[in-house]
Amino acid sequence: MYKLITLSNHRLAQAFVDYMATKHISIQLNRVGNDVELWLYDETKYKQVKDELALFIKNPMDAHYWQASWQTGKLNVGITYPSTSILSTLYRDSGRLTLFMMSLSLIIFFIMQFNDGYQTILTWLMFPADPYQYWQLWRWITPILLHFSISHILFNLIVWWFLGNKIEHYLGMSKLLEITLLSAGISNYAESFFSGNQFGGISGVVYALAGYSWVYGEYYRDQPVNIDRSVIVMMIVWIGLGYANIIHNISNTAHLSGFLVGLALASCNTFIWPNKVNK
Repeated sequence: MYKLITLSNHRLAQAFVDYMATKHISIQLNRVGNDVELWLYDETKYKQVKDELALFIKNPMDAHYWQASWQTGKLNVGITYPSTSILSTLYRDSGRLTLFMMSLSLIIFFIMQFNDGYQTILTWLMFPADPYQYWQLWRWITPILLHFSISHILFNLIVWWFLGNKIEHYLGMSKLLEITLLSAGISNYAESFFSGNQFGGISGVVYALAGYSWVYGEYYRDQPVNIDRSVIVMMIVWIGLGYANIIHNISNTAHLSGFLVGLALASCNTFIWPNKVNK
């Protein structure tokens, strides 16, 4: 038998096994601790399965993979799924930096719900209000931790987790930290020209992660770090709607500058200082 891959998400592994079953290719799942290994019986199908696996890794949530579980007529082929809560699954599958930023943002948001806490947080974490505060270097970064509504923080953190976690897992914590710090500092500075220091949110960094994932995924098509082109189109349209004043109260300049930072960093990593990671 040939070992194909080891996955931590058991349901994703099952979806791929069921999908290959619809193509009359048998794959065995073996539990190894909290992970699951996929093994191929028929060596003559190895290349076909590896090609299918590469496509699956790029977009494992595609509907046709999950529909395969119904087409095969069985939802369980011998593997027992551990009973876990959503929080424990999130904790297990999240990178340390990804989870730290989410936790810190949520804690700060909770503190801001109290009058004294709101003013205290803004006093210490807002972008510099004048040249005397420029030397308080943390202020160039900390506005990404400020969110002003539940919808604001939930949307930002969901996209942060989806993009940042993938980069941390496959390119490393240092790469995610590099993108986060550079895009935060530059996008915050750019936004301050138009909004003063009255802004917050991690969306500028999210746009940087999207730009980075796009360029990196276009160059290294066999790697998991990628983003669908339709999502990029939607994000660019969102920036355009903001600048056209069709959508209000969004940090247009932070989004645009963050996106450009992500594009620039990915271009450097792919064409000047290659940073490909094989997993």
